[in-house]
Amino acid sequence: MINFNSASSPRLADANVVSEVVSHGGFSVAGRGFTVSVATGHGQVRPQEGAVGRFFEGARRFCATGSCASQTRALNDVLFPKPAEVLAKSLPVLNRLGGYACTDAGTFVRPNSSAYGQVMSRLGDFNRDVDRMRANRQAESSVTHAERFGLDRARLDKVAELVDKAQAGCCSTLAYAGAAELLKHAGGGRVEVVSHHRGHSSTHCFIIVGRVHPSDLAQVDSWGKDAIVVDPWAATIGGQLSGPPSKPPIGNLWPPTQSLFDSLPQT
Repeated sequence: MINFNSASSPRLADANVVSEVVSHGGFSVAGRGFTVSVATGHGQVRPQEGAVGRFFEGARRFCATGSCASQTRALNDVLFPKPAEVLAKSLPVLNRLGGYACTDAGTFVRPNSSAYGQVMSRLGDFNRDVDRMRANRQAESSVTHAERFGLDRARLDKVAELVDKAQAGCCSTLAYAGAAELLKHAGGGRVEVVSHHRGHSSTHCFIIVGRVHPSDLAQVDSWGKDAIVVDPWAATIGGQLSGPPSKPPIGNLWPPTQSLFDSLPQT
């Protein structure tokens, strides 16, 4: 499904935001009077695997002749926004997550922390609300299910819904919820839920936005200059919500050792 506004001069119509990329290589866009074209040999489109890559190959077969480098760049920006742009659009929800109760604050937040009073007050309010506690248990159960059977977009969305009901979370539930929001604004860009795992007492879960492909998860320097680490859990205990790979919000449980969810199609 590739929509053009003219059979004789094929162009992609109304490309402002990506509305759907389906598993069989179909593509649809919707927007506000924005028209671009794609042509073989006239501009660069970032190579991608899976449905998005098949779309580009199909578009090139139908493209108009002549130079269209600027239009191609515009389409690329729509389909693959920079990680900083994805983060900026997600900030209202991510900041809300960062204001929720941290359910394991008693383990990780010390009385000498400047945020201790606020963090523990939030946790106390949570512990007095049976409905919030029930929603949190359901979110944690959903995480456990994902660890056994795999994490997908539907599971992310479900956890996000439960985290909002609980207004609380641990690192894994908050990372799942944050990733669900970031994916709404990422287009074909990459969003990952990852973990640092070095035994039961040294485990942490967070998000990477915009790690380049191919790159090595264990080699942070290979991720590309635009990658961003997002950690709603860190914000709940008074830390930074996000940072570059060179300065992640939680530096002592770093780098990631496992990718739990990757929005980039795997082949």
